[in-house]
Amino acid sequence: MLTDSYKEIAAFYDEFVGVDQYEHYVRKKNWLIVALAVFGYKKEDGAFLDLGCGTGINCVYLAEDGYTVTGVDISESMLEVAREKSRAKGLDIAFIQQDIAELSLSRNFACIFSRETLTHLLEREQLVRVFRHCWDHLQPGGLLLFEICTAFALKLQCIKESLSFKKFIWAHAGRFQESDSSALIDYTFTFHDGRKVVTSVAFKAHTPEELSGMLRETGFRDVRLFDTAINPEIVNGGMTNRVQLRPVLPTVKAIQGGMRGILCGARKP
Repeated sequence: MLTDSYKEIAAFYDEFVGVDQYEHYVRKKNWLIVALAVFGYKKEDGAFLDLGCGTGINCVYLAEDGYTVTGVDISESMLEVAREKSRAKGLDIAFIQQDIAELSLSRNFACIFSRETLTHLLEREQLVRVFRHCWDHLQPGGLLLFEICTAFALKLQCIKESLSFKKFIWAHAGRFQESDSSALIDYTFTFHDGRKVVTSVAFKAHTPEELSGMLRETGFRDVRLFDTAINPEIVNGGMTNRVQLRPVLPTVKAIQGGMRGILCGARKP
């Protein structure tokens, strides 16, 4: 079962992730859009489900582009923000509070996607259970897409660092366990008015071999894994990011040290 680690930061989460600067990235260079093109999927193929949708960042942008999309998250606080954004833009998006490890919806989807949420599942059995629920909620030929952090990325996040935002200073530091590639990272938000919010978030990295094995064990086929390479570019005078997908090679153990994210795609036959 997932825990609601984001409850305390829901109100300012969008500023934390930089939604204003994120818009170009989501709309034009999003890993999801790139991956859908790789697998040949488009909005006309059917409804999409965002697992761990948070404040609805991806749901809102996809809906604005004509996708039929549903969002699921365990955090009611994050969903309240998502619903408010959807109403403000006049969008018809269903946001549902559920634990993705116990997913139970009344419809099937052409595509289920998740951005980094599955990194919060600490046990192999939890991840396999989520894959099985995804299988049950995909229509025949449906596509599962998810991005997950690598151990290298988690190690970087465990390094003590602070960044200044418009309303607060964000600091993070954590503890990485080499034995199981898990991490507990403390996020501290110190507002300029003196208020402080602290939350701890648990993560676990999985190797490409582990992910591929669990997906095939669940019944998925056409399993493909990519290294999500983030490359800088200049847009309208400012720095943003674009995503390129590089297939994970058989020699992945030799190169995994520099990979920050793994994108997995798999089809239900």
